[in-house]
Amino acid sequence: MRVPPRSHVARRAAACTALLPAMLALVVVSGGTLAAAQAPAAAAPDAASPAKAAAPEPAAPEPAAAVPKPSAAEEKPADDAAAKPPLPDKPRILPPFRQLPVVTEEQEKAFRAQRSNIQRSLRNGTIPPDQEQAFRQYYYGYALARWTYVDRQHEVAGYRRELRNELSMSYKAGRANQAHDHLAMLVLNFMKNVVRMDLNFSPAARSNAILMIGDLNQEEAGTGAQAPLPLAEAMPFLVSVFQDPAQTDEVKIGALNGICRHVVALKSRNNLQAISLEAISTLVALAKMRDPERVRSDEGHAWMRTLAVEALAEWGGASNPAALADVFRNIVAETESPLFLRYAAAEALGKVAYQGNVSLDMNAYLHTLGMLAVSVCDIERERLHDEQLSASQSGAPGGMGYGAGMPPGAEGGMASSAYGMDAEFGMGMGYGMAAPASTEETRRIDRLRRRFKEGLSAVLIGLGKKSKTPSRNEAPYGLEAIAGQQAQKDLIARLSTPIHDCFAVIDEKKDNRPISTIDLAKAIEEAREKLATAVASVGPAPPPAVEYEIIPRGPAMMGAGGMPGGMPGGMP
Repeated sequence: MRVPPRSHVARRAAACTALLPAMLALVVVSGGTLAAAQAPAAAAPDAASPAKAAAPEPAAPEPAAAVPKPSAAEEKPADDAAAKPPLPDKPRILPPFRQLPVVTEEQEKAFRAQRSNIQRSLRNGTIPPDQEQAFRQYYYGYALARWTYVDRQHEVAGYRRELRNELSMSYKAGRANQAHDHLAMLVLNFMKNVVRMDLNFSPAARSNAILMIGDLNQEEAGTGAQAPLPLAEAMPFLVSVFQDPAQTDEVKIGALNGICRHVVALKSRNNLQAISLEAISTLVALAKMRDPERVRSDEGHAWMRTLAVEALAEWGGASNPAALADVFRNIVAETESPLFLRYAAAEALGKVAYQGNVSLDMNAYLHTLGMLAVSVCDIERERLHDEQLSASQSGAPGGMGYGAGMPPGAEGGMASSAYGMDAEFGMGMGYGMAAPASTEETRRIDRLRRRFKEGLSAVLIGLGKKSKTPSRNEAPYGLEAIAGQQAQKDLIARLSTPIHDCFAVIDEKKDNRPISTIDLAKAIEEAREKLATAVASVGPAPPPAVEYEIIPRGPAMMGAGGMPGGMPGGMP
């Protein structure tokens, strides 16, 4: 009798059975590691003292004494079958995150019952002497300690909002704010320990802690437009955290946000002299850093540089505006950097405090901004072409592209159509025609238009020509503020006028419809040609524009009988 072959299921079951002893052995070997992973964390710091220094790591083991090398006969086992396979490497288990002592349910109820007394002290602005100990115990033992609880990390952002509201509530202008000041310093000292790398608190706790430090104020925002006055004691710590090479990026970004907030708030308070030189040096070093000091995405690093550029623009370079302007110009010239970073640097050139006898190589600055304007035209024109090509190939509405098979520059509209039909019948297919565009098409054109304006508006701000007709009371700014020679003023006008004219064209609406794609492409090409001519007059000319072929009509735009627009075949 012939025995049928075993199925693949039976073979797999037999293989698993053969591997069972090895799997059991692996469990036994890794049991110690698993037990270590499930073991509780090391003793947390005392509640009254939220964080203590971590225990020193054990010293490196002493090197073993030299052992004579065995002979070849000794190295080779007597029986190869009896040789045991090497044990697998133990998995690397990260130590569990530290947390402060977790309060019991009864203790939490007692702390919550104290909150009304705590808030009463905050609203009154003073803490009675007999309640100071209870005040500190409430925050150190519960309100702030819970930020570190590993099972509550999803609630830490809410704790931060709650704390900010309490700080804001405890401050009133024109009175002694002893409770506010006491709480602000208590939070600062507590959060400094949470941020520390060696204490190994969770990333959520550490990130929210550094953000809270950056949000601390000496004076809260007033009822009017009065900006808050940041807590001066927080700035040195924010700078040290950002400069710490061992810190993680999420904490570094939180420190950077705090530094930038200090600069912006102090600028609003007309208190630029309070900005530390170390903070400015840190921002300048980051803005100039093309390559990150660690593994980080290019876009993420460029975003961090953008934050530094925007903060430095608020500072304005009061002590050395020429050096700051040179930093911004070099960033604008970085053709390999993302556009949003270059746009921020171009706008920053319009915010530099050009006062006194500032000496700049004006032609170099104007050439750099002009090259950015030309690049914006090239990039957006290419995007316009690519989106048109994609729409044509997919058969989406409006896939007729640059004139729907008409020669470049030909005007759209039913008057140029072979059918001579009025636009109200909806037969127009090209973007130059009068047929109403679809909702998606209108949104797409609007996105293209706004993106194009964003880049050129940054150039205008750098030039000092954001307003085409500035009011008489408007002080000159940007490069126009220091353009002394008439030739420089004329060049600024030659760069800004094509941009203003282009904006007027692409913002105009006819019959409540946005600009057509063919008109948008034509406006970009005309602006590009004029800008390139102006740039070439002061430096190397930009490369010639790319000539795009006419986009063919999409297959979905052909109706029965090969008639465009879905018209029935055989129609005259």
